[in-house]
Amino acid sequence: MAVSIVTNKNERLSNCLFIGGLTGFGSTGYLIVSYLVSALSARRIGFIQTKNMPAFTFMDGKKLVTPFELYRRNHLVLMKTEFSFHRNDEAALGKCLSDWIIDRGISEAVLFGSLDCSLKNGDSESVRLLATSAYLPKTKKLKVPLLESGLVVYGPIATMMVNFEIRRFPAAAVLTYDAPYRPDFKSASDALRKLCAAYNLNLDLSVLEAGEWCIGEERKRQIQSEGLWNGMFV
Repeated sequence: MAVSIVTNKNERLSNCLFIGGLTGFGSTGYLIVSYLVSALSARRIGFIQTKNMPAFTFMDGKKLVTPFELYRRNHLVLMKTEFSFHRNDEAALGKCLSDWIIDRGISEAVLFGSLDCSLKNGDSESVRLLATSAYLPKTKKLKVPLLESGLVVYGPIATMMVNFEIRRFPAAAVLTYDAPYRPDFKSASDALRKLCAAYNLNLDLSVLEAGEWCIGEERKRQIQSEGLWNGMFV
């Protein structure tokens, strides 16, 4: 088993929107999906198992947390990653997860990740978009400029987007220019605001933007320790 996805087969996901948060500079993807899970009171519907699973868990109230989890609230399916996927699992993960999303009848996917802020040009816009051919007609609703030519994306988002492109599936990756070693709440709220406007989600992002939403001191230390190796960089 390289990668397996464990969910209830009776969970009907047709026409849902998949939102995935990947750890990276500023941990934007993690912040966005964690905030969505909390703000929407989403329920956990499944788990992602990989060959190189992190030896990591903790209690969240009365719930034991696993490294890679799936949640749902109405038409939203959320992937929350507490840690980065191991590099040796990335190719298998991209194939397995993208196939699962498409085969379960999910209609679109939006992934969130980070870019190295040192590569940002003079444009004041700090968010960029990576889109499959099938998603290009939908890019206007996100109002995010496409990623500059010449910048290369690698890591789990890259492997998933490549597989989405091969299967002609509408998917986008919303990438923010972030600084390493610290959670970037402002960047996370900027990217999430784009999603809310595009998909008519009514959420109060003021707490997230101000950095007043608590992710826990242990998680902050983890973000800092993961630093430059955590898997979604350009």
